Amino acid sequence: MIDFILGLLPIILFFSLIVIFKKSTLISSFMSLLAAIILNFINPGWQMSPVGTVLSVIEGFLVALWPIGCIVIAALFCYSLSLETGQINIIKKTLEGISGDRRMQVLLIAWGFGSFMEGVAGYGTSVAIPAGILLVLGFGPLYSALICLISIGGSNSFGSVGIPVIMLANQVKLDYRIMGVNVAVQLLPFIVIIPVILVILAGRRDSKRIRDAFDKKIICVLIACTVAYIPAILTAVFIGPEMPAIIGGVLIMAAVIIMSKLLYKNEENKEKIRFKTALKAFLPYIFMVIFILMVNPANKVLYEFLDKYTTISVNFSAGDNYKVGNGEITYFRIFLSPVIPILLATLAGGLLQGTRVKIIGRTFVWVIKNNIRTLLTIMGIVSLASFMKHSGIIISVADGFTMITGRFYPLIAPFIGAIGTFMTGSNTSANLLFGSLQSVAADNLGINKYWLVASNTVGATLGTMISLQSLSIVAATVGLKGKENIVLKKAVKYSLSLLAVLAVYVYIISLIIKS
Repeated sequence: MIDFILGLLPIILFFSLIVIFKKSTLISSFMSLLAAIILNFINPGWQMSPVGTVLSVIEGFLVALWPIGCIVIAALFCYSLSLETGQINIIKKTLEGISGDRRMQVLLIAWGFGSFMEGVAGYGTSVAIPAGILLVLGFGPLYSALICLISIGGSNSFGSVGIPVIMLANQVKLDYRIMGVNVAVQLLPFIVIIPVILVILAGRRDSKRIRDAFDKKIICVLIACTVAYIPAILTAVFIGPEMPAIIGGVLIMAAVIIMSKLLYKNEENKEKIRFKTALKAFLPYIFMVIFILMVNPANKVLYEFLDKYTTISVNFSAGDNYKVGNGEITYFRIFLSPVIPILLATLAGGLLQGTRVKIIGRTFVWVIKNNIRTLLTIMGIVSLASFMKHSGIIISVADGFTMITGRFYPLIAPFIGAIGTFMTGSNTSANLLFGSLQSVAADNLGINKYWLVASNTVGATLGTMISLQSLSIVAATVGLKGKENIVLKKAVKYSLSLLAVLAVYVYIISLIIKS
């Protein structure tokens, strides 16, 4: 139990520094890392060697830079170049032309386009790019950040071509397709709840009363969005976890556009943009989707070729210096991460728009110079997660929760997944950290293993709203660098509320289905 209590201290310290003492995420992450290192050497239950400590921090730094930090730079480069050339104003007018209703814009951009980007890319693109567009549409920095953070709560489990689900199933030696079905069933309530929350937030500018956000038209749109997502859920059931977020995103966008034409056709929209002009403005984003799809696992031949010849593997755990994770290989996939596709898409789109190379280069340098602090913040966050994983601290925290809760463990299982993604910023990493724990707990308690293990990744999905990585990415995108605590205080109530709904849902069903 002492390991559990001590293991909680770095997490509590991090929250306290941000929320109570209003310190930046940069300072909070490195101070929490220092606290975790000190606790490691004090507590006999851990005591990872000094060599292991240094290696785990270095591993965290490098993973933070590639792909996470570089994805942030690439996404900001795409957005900043559109801003520099004025093309972002064309995008704004085009989206307003679809509908000038802020609620429709949120459902189209954050819920639909965000789900699509999560499905094809992941790694923060689903919050960075939609948040930048919402900012231009006039939602304000805080609301743009909050809306996009909440939106990823419905798609992150199936993000990046289903990798979190596939990796989780492999971790616990279960069938990944059956795992995908269980994840899809657990996500069902949230494909209804989350769009409703988004509509409420979008309506806050016009009225503080919740009921004023709803009318017959927007209710019809919400129903259409829900119905549109059902085929995506069926994809998980009949095909697998690779495509639900992608298909769901496309169908949601189609539903919003169609409903806009049907319900708002007699209303005056803002300036109409010619198709060729709009197409030209969207070129970087169109290329982005094409390039990312070209290098995802669905394109087996190219994927395997690039994986073989452009992937760097590093064994930080050589010599058994880690307490947890010895033998794990860290892969740096140069062309298979979204970084290169986003950069190439931005460059190709910019050139075809007629932007001079000098302006493109100047914008890229400006983005890097103005986001050094963001990169350092991400390095602090990921190194903290890396150290806590390899020292065994996170396992101690999870074991403590298991011991305390007993048969009521399903009520806490989603929160453990959320803790994993809060610390690591990655649904996949949270699954690798706690997947085995959830599997063993299911065996010990006689709970259906697929159901309980699936709650880890769905809980991690809802925890992504307040993960350190997501907060850093979205804060950098909307101009709130160093003010991540403001975003966190707004987002945490939504994340915890939705996690509570999931916990009750998981617990009730665990009493019904057999192990």
